[in-house]
Amino acid sequence: MQRIIVPAILVAFYVFPFACSHSWGQETPSFPSTDWPWWRGQSRDGTASADQQPPIKWSETDNVVWKVAIPGRGHGSAMLFGDRVYLATADDNRKAQLLLCIDRASGKQVWECVVHQGGFENTGPRKANQKASWASSTPATDGTRLFINFFNDGAVYTSAISLKGGILWQQRLSDYVIHQGYGSSPAIYKGLVIASADNKGGGAIVAMNRETGDVVWRRSRPEKPNYASPAIVTVDGKDQLVFTGCDLVTSLDPMTGKEL
Repeated sequence: MQRIIVPAILVAFYVFPFACSHSWGQETPSFPSTDWPWWRGQSRDGTASADQQPPIKWSETDNVVWKVAIPGRGHGSAMLFGDRVYLATADDNRKAQLLLCIDRASGKQVWECVVHQGGFENTGPRKANQKASWASSTPATDGTRLFINFFNDGAVYTSAISLKGGILWQQRLSDYVIHQGYGSSPAIYKGLVIASADNKGGGAIVAMNRETGDVVWRRSRPEKPNYASPAIVTVDGKDQLVFTGCDLVTSLDPMTGKEL
């Protein structure tokens, strides 16, 4: 079992033609400073708003509002949105990859979504690192739905989950030849959710319509293992999708997938 502890103050591929022009008209969602809507936070650089007052003293009891046991094991970060905490975990006993929703004030579990049932068998030639988990991705939200990546049954999938815990859509990114494990997290940009599946078999980075899961663009990646997450940065006023790994630093236009 793993535990999640909440402090008194929460600080929070080849390029295909785009599948739906609606993705162009949407803006990247913004959130209050008390939310942490995706990996590395709203600013995407691991920094929180300076107007918050996080605890500076810690113990088993000091500045701890609640503790709750989490079934299974996962290495992703918790995602905070509104009055909820979202966390991915994998329960090996049940052979289930889960997204959990926890009440932010009380620590009580609100719902559990079984994103994948079974598929834990490793069909590749190499065993995963035993320190890795089957749930090492951090969830993301656009304020309307939740997104999570999982390696399952020899492939990587991105799934969209409703705020009530129902599966809205699932998109298979690529086959995945395991080397150590999988840990890349989804990124939100305008009307897209972007996810990667770098691996020794040659993976992909894929942009999907947030509403439908339709593939907007896809780029193939080198046949090398990598565990990094795609990141959106703005350089000289231009948004770029920056991605490290496979012995490369790559910058793409996040809307089209074209190399910059």
